[in-house]
Amino acid sequence: MPSLGHTIHTINRSTYKLDMSGVVGLFGGDNAVDALETIHLYAGRRWVGWYNYPGTVTVAKRFGQMADSRFWDSIFPGPNESPALTFNLAGRYGPDYSGSFSGTKLRTGYLGHLIAGECTGTPAKQLRVFKEDGSEGRKTGSSAAVTIISLPPRQHEKITRSLTTANVSDTKQKNEFILINPKSNPPLALLALLPSLVSILACVFCFLGDDPLCASLILAGIFCSGFSSVALGSATLKIRVPVPSTASPPGDGPMFPMDGSVIVLKGEEADVNIITKGEFELDYSSGILPHRKHHMIGITSLLLTAQFLVQLLLIPRCTFFGQILFLISFIASGVYHLYVVSHERESVHRELLFRELSVRMEKWTLGTRTQMAVFVCLVLGDGRQTPLKSNPAAVLSRIIPNETAVWGYWRRKVLQELERFWMRDPSLSYTPSIQAEPEDDKTDLEEHSHFTEQDKNLLNDLIGDAWCVFNRYRQWREGESEIGRERGDYTEESTKTRLLPGGSPA
Repeated sequence: MPSLGHTIHTINRSTYKLDMSGVVGLFGGDNAVDALETIHLYAGRRWVGWYNYPGTVTVAKRFGQMADSRFWDSIFPGPNESPALTFNLAGRYGPDYSGSFSGTKLRTGYLGHLIAGECTGTPAKQLRVFKEDGSEGRKTGSSAAVTIISLPPRQHEKITRSLTTANVSDTKQKNEFILINPKSNPPLALLALLPSLVSILACVFCFLGDDPLCASLILAGIFCSGFSSVALGSATLKIRVPVPSTASPPGDGPMFPMDGSVIVLKGEEADVNIITKGEFELDYSSGILPHRKHHMIGITSLLLTAQFLVQLLLIPRCTFFGQILFLISFIASGVYHLYVVSHERESVHRELLFRELSVRMEKWTLGTRTQMAVFVCLVLGDGRQTPLKSNPAAVLSRIIPNETAVWGYWRRKVLQELERFWMRDPSLSYTPSIQAEPEDDKTDLEEHSHFTEQDKNLLNDLIGDAWCVFNRYRQWREGESEIGRERGDYTEESTKTRLLPGGSPA
């Protein structure tokens, strides 16, 4: 049986040489970048990057632009993006939000996008409603899903406060920061040892195979990648949230995703701000390698670029056996990067966000959008001392923007019934009194007299939808809704952020 030395000598006598230029420079670069973008999401990931991997020049170009100085801008030209944007923790917009009590109207950011994505993937329960004759309410097949998100008070030990300079000159914006603890994933951390072990073994076998040049190139790759992993992963992941006035009204309000559903946020302004105005932030100014201007990342990117150039020039001078081992180390790290990238990044972001916020969420679907509109108005006003200030007219118009006489008449009828529902004596039984026929209001009498038979049939359907929801709401609130059953200390004075307090709204 031939010895190991004889086998290596036979391989090296081959006239065949590997062209490693494309492998060293470009192969696997995008996967390496995607894998490094998750380095802050998993506990301990920054310590397990000691292996030789391909595509370092792509990594250097991507992250080197974070370094903020004229020197680094000349080496890595391009915009000095924020770390959150570089690591794909920002840059996408979420649904529009409308504060029912505060009047705030804005387009949410990346956290709103994550919330909407989680709501889309959550299975919905059917909220069955019934007409006065006991038959089941209408179903039109249109999108009528409502997700209720209750935001509990934040745990104060998780919050730090600071004054940061706002975009307006000579002003300061007070922000809160919620620290995000990375996700624990032991299998992922242990798996990272495999490419490290392969790279180390490849380096050792190169020395044994009398190819110190290739061994040195693999060792340089291990050092550069490990140092860059520690530098890139040294930031602290936080959520930055503007601090509202202590006199701010409740933050309850709907969000309107593009799929036609509605997300109802229930909580105080300070807590709802996390979703509507909060942003992920990566803080490199403290920790293991503090570097506020990201100079350390510039240094590591420069090392990765130098590593690429050295490997590109010297790999052809290595033995054929050394080139094979070098390629094996690349394959092992490339497979590991593919495995890391297979974990969908946004789903991990959502998991971390929901874990820190401890939100409670329910998703219900109704038969028609008119039923959904009434249901959303009832949920928004529930649990508040002044539910009429939740601006139900704006909510109805946003969900159903039809501007015809029939729809305007229906909206006025719904608003009248909402006032009766909220101002009733909670100790007495409630039966909806909403009806299609006009009451004593002169405007309603005149408008109703001009309706055609087709208009009246449509109006009867719409009024029937509203009656079903008003009649069913209290039963749903006290029985089927898990949030509604969790009463405990749900009082306006103790924890205003909880949805559906124990007592009926006054």
